[in-house]
Amino acid sequence: MTDSEIKDKLMTPEEAIRKFVKNGSQIAIGGFTINRNPMGLTYEIVRQGIKDLHLVCHSNGQALDILIGAGCVRRVGIG
Repeated sequence: MTDSEIKDKLMTPEEAIRKFVKNGSQIAIGGFTINRNPMGLTYEIVRQGIKDLHLVCHSNGQALDILIGAGCVRRVGIG
C-alpha cells in the first residue's frame, strides 16, 4: 500500500464517528480498566449525541463510564 493510498483512508475522529457510528449501533471498545481506552473516539460519540448504543467491551473502563454517564448506551456486554 502506498503512502497516498493510506492518506486517502485517514480521517479525524469526528469524521470517523460520523461515518461509522449511528444511533443504535453495536460497537466494541478495547482497553482494560484505565489503559488503552479510546477516549478521543468516546468523547466524539458524546459530542455528536449518538444514543442507544450496544456497547461490547472486555472490562469496565473510563470509556464505558463516560458513554453510560452521557446517556449514549442502551445495552452493555462485558466478556
